[in-house]
Parts: sequence; structure tokens; C-alpha cells
Amino acid sequence: MTDLYAGDFANKNLVGGPYSDAFAEVFAATASSTSPATGEKIYYGKLPAGSVVTDLDFGWADFGAGNTINVGFELDGTPPSGMVIATLPDGTTYTAGQAAFWFSAKDISTSASGGRTASSSMPIRFKWPVKLVGVQTGTVVATPNSYLVVKGHFRGAQ
Repeated sequence: MTDLYAGDFANKNLVGGPYSDAFAEVFAATASSTSPATGEKIYYGKLPAGSVVTDLDFGWADFGAGNTINVGFELDGTPPSGMVIATLPDGTTYTAGQAAFWFSAKDISTSASGGRTASSSMPIRFKWPVKLVGVQTGTVVATPNSYLVVKGHFRGAQ
């Protein structure tokens, strides 16, 4: 299997303005006619520790009939054993990545115009750096593009 990495996967420096700690960024990946295949990952980008994601939209071109995707996060590196790496406003904590945090089995087999949808997940604060990742299921057609629009702010690492 060959995972697909966005062209600028590890090269985006998220910064807020001079009087703000907010960010909004687009992380995009271009597929090929053979990648991603079922079960392969699409790595969109990285978020540093201290990031709070308040909104995440997923956009896609036509991946072909029967294709779905999970969109979530993986750890970037290995935190200390048992470390809480992310928290939600309701007190939920995570000690591992969540492969389908924002979307689970999202249908991406729409017409050639593709689509865009917003996640209904709660805001999440990362206490450890993470990778934004999608795992696609189905047989990809043509060269579909997909992207994440990530909005949030920085609270600093704890």
C-alpha cells in the first residue's frame, strides 16, 4: 500500500494575526488514478500541540461509486504512555488517535461536481501534535482532489 501525502503536508506554518490567535487553513491532496486505494491513507497536514479545532469542512471531487472516507487524526510521534493528547469541551479525553473523529464512512461518490460538508463534531483541543488523515474505501476513479478547511485557534501546549 502507498499512502498519499499532500504536496505541502509538513510545510504549512499555522500562524495567527498580530492581535489574534485564530487560524483558518486549507489542506488539500490530489489523488492519482491508482492512489489512494482501499484502506490507504490521505495525509492532509499537521497541527501543533495547543491547537483547538472549532470547525472542519471536508470537500471532494467525484471519487467514484461506492467510495467512502473516514476523516480523523493520528499522533505525530509517540507521546508518553497514557498521556491525554486531546480533550473536548464536555470533558471527553483521548489518549490515542481517532481515525473517524470528524467523519465516519462519509459518502464521497457524488457526481463530477463533488461536494463539501461541515463536521458536526465538538471542538477539540490537541495537547500533542497530530496529523490530519483520511482513510478511503472503494475503487478510486480518475484523479479526485479532496481538501479540509480547518478553523480554530491556539491555546498553547499544556
